[in-house]
Amino acid sequence: MKYPRLLLLLLPLFVLAACHEDDEEDRSRHGGRDSALPAIGPWAIASSGGEAGHVTNQNGGDAGVVVLVVNGGRMLRDDGAAFPAAGANVLTAAELDGNEVTYTELTTLSAPVISGTTATFTLNGADLFLPAGVTLNLSDAPSPAITHVEIFCDSYVRLDGNVVTRRSGAHAVAFQLATTTGGAHIAVGGGIDTSAAPTFDGGQIGISSAGTLWLRGRVNSRGGDATATNPAGHGGDISLGAASDLYLRAGSFLARGGNAAGTGTAGQGGNVGVSILATSGGTFDWGADLRGGSAPAGANDGGSLNVFSTGSVRWTLAARCGGGSATTGNAGNAGGVTLTADTATGLVDVEANGGGSTTGNGGNGGGLLISASQINALSAWAHLRGGNGISGGDGGGAQFNVAGTVRNSLLEGWLHGGNATTGTAGIGGALGILASAAVLQVHNVTLRAWANGGGATTGNAESGGLVYVDAVGAAFYVTSLYVRATLNGGNGPTGGNGGTVYCQADTGDVQALVEAALNGGTGSTGIGGSGGSLEVIVDDGGVDLEAWATINGGNGPTGGAGGLLLADSSLAGSAGGSCTVKGACDLKGGQGDAGGPGGEAYLGAGDSGSLRLSGFVLNTDGGNGATGNGGAGGTVELLTAGPMLLSGGLISARGGNGGTASGAVNGGDGGYIGLLSDFGDVFIGTQLVADGGAGRAQGGLGGYIEAYTDEDSAADAGDIVVEAALYARGGSGIGGGNGNTGGTIDLYASAAGTSGTIDINATLSCTGGAGAVGGNGGMARARTTGSFIRVAAVVTVNAGATNGDGGTITVGLGADVPGTLVIAFSARLYADGTGATGAAGLIGLDAVGSAPNPNLVLETGSVLSTRDGDGTDRAATNQTLD
Repeated sequence: MKYPRLLLLLLPLFVLAACHEDDEEDRSRHGGRDSALPAIGPWAIASSGGEAGHVTNQNGGDAGVVVLVVNGGRMLRDDGAAFPAAGANVLTAAELDGNEVTYTELTTLSAPVISGTTATFTLNGADLFLPAGVTLNLSDAPSPAITHVEIFCDSYVRLDGNVVTRRSGAHAVAFQLATTTGGAHIAVGGGIDTSAAPTFDGGQIGISSAGTLWLRGRVNSRGGDATATNPAGHGGDISLGAASDLYLRAGSFLARGGNAAGTGTAGQGGNVGVSILATSGGTFDWGADLRGGSAPAGANDGGSLNVFSTGSVRWTLAARCGGGSATTGNAGNAGGVTLTADTATGLVDVEANGGGSTTGNGGNGGGLLISASQINALSAWAHLRGGNGISGGDGGGAQFNVAGTVRNSLLEGWLHGGNATTGTAGIGGALGILASAAVLQVHNVTLRAWANGGGATTGNAESGGLVYVDAVGAAFYVTSLYVRATLNGGNGPTGGNGGTVYCQADTGDVQALVEAALNGGTGSTGIGGSGGSLEVIVDDGGVDLEAWATINGGNGPTGGAGGLLLADSSLAGSAGGSCTVKGACDLKGGQGDAGGPGGEAYLGAGDSGSLRLSGFVLNTDGGNGATGNGGAGGTVELLTAGPMLLSGGLISARGGNGGTASGAVNGGDGGYIGLLSDFGDVFIGTQLVADGGAGRAQGGLGGYIEAYTDEDSAADAGDIVVEAALYARGGSGIGGGNGNTGGTIDLYASAAGTSGTIDINATLSCTGGAGAVGGNGGMARARTTGSFIRVAAVVTVNAGATNGDGGTITVGLGADVPGTLVIAFSARLYADGTGATGAAGLIGLDAVGSAPNPNLVLETGSVLSTRDGDGTDRAATNQTLD
């Protein structure tokens, strides 16, 4: 396509890039904001393709490209102020006679220079003034010899009348108007209409002002509509340039692709680019409708809007860039919107959904990208769903790209992947904040996204989307970040995986509230999708996270695995800071004929901080099986160099129950819960549970719970205090099944001197599961080389009923002996067998010194029990008191 020569010489090249990214879904799921898009106002500039939806088997026209460049001023809404008065007029009374100036009359005024099919008129020496009521009609330019008319002037140009170039049997004449002397303004009060007759292309329009450009009238280069025998025409390209300010009438850019019918192909939406250079900014309050055309067999893509400004801009923008819909063919992909300014504020609403198709593929959702050094008080909504079809379109992407600070702002998106019938569904889209400089500050910002993966009928369901704050390679300071995300995997024969929420930086601090659903989708014939992930990572800094999330595996014939929770304020080699976590998170395995395994959680703090869980409820249980085995419990690891404080709440890693109806099915094994510190104190005020699940053949093994305060083996351990119950019990056998062995609870503080003490004030239980044959008791250990261990609670490693053996309780046994070992008056240590054949377990208490040992204190009222199942007391042989 041909652009005005002078515009190319005076103004920088403007490149448009479509933002075709990923998503789709039914608006009724969310109601409100997504269901009621704001209207776009009447058009100010139109370059749409012609329509063919009224005739059969004809193509719709493509929209033209619109480019506006302001070199040295601002882009402003026209305020209706009087234009500068025109001086002596280059148009004489002879040309103005009859209220029409024709191409032929121009040739009598100034002989044009003909180059190819372009006629160039140079009208110098006076102003060019077209009065109101007078039309400049160039349709009589010889056809096909002349297709373009250019008018260059060295003085002021004022067009109060209209310019028209439509021809009845050919493409409309292209029109270019330019001033060539610095400061020579152009004022257009009338319309410029290069729209085409039916089936022909609209003419291109180029206006380039060496001073200010006023554009009060409408500019129209639409293609002509189709007829029964010929396809629709394309819209003409429009380029507008000003060396100073550009005043544009209120309204919108209209560059829609034309619709088609039957086997015809629809037109593509046009691209619009606006470049505002060397300016202090202002307000951008124009809309854009750049949708691709729809057609049964051949829909087309939407166009893209790209607005660049070097100043501070307040946006009031609504844009529509969706792809066209289809029935028998593929739908169109959506376009996108890119906005760039030094400082951005205001309101932005973008609809760029991929088109849907009945028997073709759905189109991809588009994109919204807002780039600025500072974003403040900006609310942006992005409707970027993928279209439904044989294969679904991917959801789109919405992003703040920030070189400094984003504050008091909202980014909200509907980014679902499109549903599929026999093919692959669309992936949920992405929404977030990306640092584009060395420091990112985020203060009082809300990110909300609905970006489920698409579901499938007989094809493949897909994964949920992504919400992120990414400052990798940058320092990162976040206060009052609120994230609400629904990123579930799609349902299908095999479920799609849940999506991801992550917040990551090299250094800095994060304070965030996250509410999220990141569950795997349901599998109708295969495995459920895995749960997604919630990750907050600062390589060297601090984390304060309140999380209310479900990150469960999807249900199915086989349940999907639970997802991932990761919160860490330090990576290897970094000093790091504190990490605080509160709220409630489910990472359960999915349910099914066989249950899925529970998920994984890793919470960590740095050398210079502490790890704190405040009333936090974390569930990583395995899923239950309806007819098969239960899923294994998950993994929870809390790791810090310094102190660890767990107060209130619950951490659970239980195995799921097996099927109860019939069959030789097992319960899932209990999981792993580890509290690991290099040198800090560990206070356990949160209940920890790692029980095995129940099963008809056999229950699951009890899990493993450990607390270490000298994880790096540097002989500098902290103390361990237990104030909440710890359970690692074996699973029960049901319906004639056997119980399984209890798990292990291991408290280990290895250090010399006064540190490394252990104080147990709450229940520890590693009992075996009950069943036709009871499970053996597990193991409970408390070991240190520090100054003392005190047990003032119930510690149970009994066997499950019946005929199971008792387990082992070890307190300071072997090389790891404390200075003083106190079994308080309230302590109850049980290691009993059950039934007629169950043997007693073992209790070993070993303090420094030889028997009788003054460092071993058994207070009056304490109980040590090692009995066989028949009641025989084995204290003499099964208890070591040294």
